[in-house]
Amino acid sequence: MRTRTRVASVVPVLLLGACLDLYANPQDAGHWSEYGFGWNAPGRWHANGDVQFRFRDDWQDFHYFRLEFGPGAHLGQSFDLLVMYRLNPTQENGGKWSNRHFLMIDPTVKLYSSSRWAFDVRSRFQVKLGDQGRSFWRPRPRVSYRFEIGGRKSSWYAGDEFFVQISSLDSRSRINQNRFQTGVKFSLGSNADLDTYYLLRSDENQRDAPWRHIHVLGTSLSFKF
Repeated sequence: MRTRTRVASVVPVLLLGACLDLYANPQDAGHWSEYGFGWNAPGRWHANGDVQFRFRDDWQDFHYFRLEFGPGAHLGQSFDLLVMYRLNPTQENGGKWSNRHFLMIDPTVKLYSSSRWAFDVRSRFQVKLGDQGRSFWRPRPRVSYRFEIGGRKSSWYAGDEFFVQISSLDSRSRINQNRFQTGVKFSLGSNADLDTYYLLRSDENQRDAPWRHIHVLGTSLSFKF
């Protein structure tokens, strides 16, 4: 009973953090769309991959694309590890694009799970390959609630993600980005899921500068094999 109370108490804390972020300016609106796949091999092995497109400036500016894929393993009932390569062509100031390469290491610890509720402590180590981009440790706890719509499995979730920069800081603070996200994931059958979500991204581009915010409406379509 204590465990369920602790899990439920996470939700208002996350929502409060998101509401406090809304008081800063300037703000923007964007759209992120993602298309991915998941493949489960017999036993503990699996693989994941996706492509993502991002628009900002009130959905008018296409500025970001990523492609990532890699293998993973279920290391027990409560621990999963995924390792992926990311190709990230990024638009710089002046409209010029440059390729960035990253190694993504994603450990996930499942702290609580019942027929309805789950609480996971997910994490990501984003390691730049080469001299382009920045490296981060990204803790991202998430709570979720399972339910059914029309006999199909669905779930609501909410989580927060902190970007702790582990590469050279230059003029930035150690923690310089935060993402609050909440959404609903729908099953489209045995081989596909649709995720629709709201995300509040907050960035501090220079130390002690005002935080900038973008409100994102996102969709993710994934296929399972």
